[in-house]
Amino acid sequence: MPDRRSRANRSKAAALAACALAVTLVAAGATPAHAAADDTERPTAPGPITVAAIDTTWVELTWAASTDNVGVVRYPVSARFEDNGLTWSTDTNSIRITGLRPSRTYTFFVSALDAAGNGSPSNPSLRLTMPPGDDQPPGAPGQPVASDVTATAVRLRWAHSVENAALERYEVFRVDAGGALTLVRDVSQYPPLNSATINGLAPNTTYTFVVRARDEVGLLSVLSAPVTVTTLPPPPSCAVRSTVGQWPDGFVARLAVTTPARRRSTGGR
Repeated sequence: MPDRRSRANRSKAAALAACALAVTLVAAGATPAHAAADDTERPTAPGPITVAAIDTTWVELTWAASTDNVGVVRYPVSARFEDNGLTWSTDTNSIRITGLRPSRTYTFFVSALDAAGNGSPSNPSLRLTMPPGDDQPPGAPGQPVASDVTATAVRLRWAHSVENAALERYEVFRVDAGGALTLVRDVSQYPPLNSATINGLAPNTTYTFVVRARDEVGLLSVLSAPVTVTTLPPPPSCAVRSTVGQWPDGFVARLAVTTPARRRSTGGR
């Protein structure tokens, strides 16, 4: 009996110690484990985004911290350039972002998340153009090569230009009489492409095309070597007339096809 009473007393003492520890943790400000799961209150929106420091390829952003009834655990940060997106995360109200492009314009966004996954509303954004860092124009694109020639279209392909930073686009020009240039296609480099189909041409006509590269700062390459191509003649036109004679056990069909070169009649039963 004394052993049983001793074990019972030890169990009670352990339970009382556990309760005392839990009370101590709550009194010290600890959050019960179930609190995050029961939390449905959203953090407030972060304050406006400001630039703390910047260079041609990196930027340090900061913002006023969000508040939450339980606590903010992280700030998702994202950047958008045209249709491309990048994401980061930080547990403080500032971040240093590297690997950016000179002269490129980004839009940055910041939001706040608490431990329960509640996100802040009306998150701030900042549109920012990076400082220029490129004074070297891109190299000339390769000489275009023509393919898939039809009466009204031609496909051109060329070797990529060499650029020390980043290309923005290729410009395809038609060389008119006297050397005048007419822009016929812009080829964006998001994603990179080095070909273009030129439509709306006249049949049986000779054209000359050149290509030029433009980088993100706006610097231009020299023109590529020209390519000259002649579109195909127009397809022959024709007229078709048909007559059909029927009777109970068969029929006769006659087709008359007329082209500028000849006239042909066919019949069948």
